[in-house]
Amino acid sequence: MSVWLLLGNEGLEKERNTSFCSPAPSAIIFGRADGDRVAVTRDLALRPGYTLQFKLNIGCESVFSASAPVLLQYSHDAGRTWALVQDGCFPESPAASGCEGSGRELREPSVYYTGDYERWTRITVVIPRAVAASKTRFRWFQESSVYRDAPPFALDGVYISEPCPNHCGGHGDCISGVCFCDMGYTVELERSSCVPSAVSPSELSDGFEGKLSAQWQSLSGGAVGDGCGTIGEGKALYFSSLGRREARTAPLDTTHTRLVQFYIRIGGKNMGSSCTRPRARNEGVCVFISCTGGVQD
Repeated sequence: MSVWLLLGNEGLEKERNTSFCSPAPSAIIFGRADGDRVAVTRDLALRPGYTLQFKLNIGCESVFSASAPVLLQYSHDAGRTWALVQDGCFPESPAASGCEGSGRELREPSVYYTGDYERWTRITVVIPRAVAASKTRFRWFQESSVYRDAPPFALDGVYISEPCPNHCGGHGDCISGVCFCDMGYTVELERSSCVPSAVSPSELSDGFEGKLSAQWQSLSGGAVGDGCGTIGEGKALYFSSLGRREARTAPLDTTHTRLVQFYIRIGGKNMGSSCTRPRARNEGVCVFISCTGGVQD
């Protein structure tokens, strides 16, 4: 039996490029404009800590847009009401939103925007206890009936079940509890998780005066520049784009690491439109460490 209860506005309009970034044959594409685009699962019996994993591409678009995001939601009442699988938890979030305690973990909501998913991106969500409390159905929803120019989106590799060890280190597909690792990663026999095939570097040092260090795995919303003036000395990594702003390192061996050091400036006074003054706590910069490739338990 298929896991899908409903696929709404599946397919592409004839005038669109039907290749859609060369998806895998198993990908489901939602690109018709006859109403909202939606993929709804059947009711599932879950346990807290189960994994919801999927690959997402939104329109192959690199330009950020806050219009018509793809929402990942759940329902406990056969689809009458829906809520986000994961609410956002930011420094200014009230305790009533589920972000309780001084040691609360910051996280983004299960809302996915055009521009942040130009390429096929694996997303792994650890299902919260409240979501797994009853028979649950999920849906991926894009309000394309309101936003007529909303880009299509596509899903692939949907998996909802028991988690893999260490969530495959964030570098592999979890299928029936077994990790299938990305290129450049291999299964570690002791933990059955994905680890780099080559020895990981033990340090990263980058002054941003030339080519970016190979130890940066990804960079979103930023580039080398001087939009906020000189910080320390010379050029800096300057983030000003709409959408996600993130610098993520490649896996590092931190066994003997004792220090993380960097210079930072968040906005400024009298520096013009390229470096405006921050006005809210949510404009801060968070520094995270992860041993699971960014998957949050």
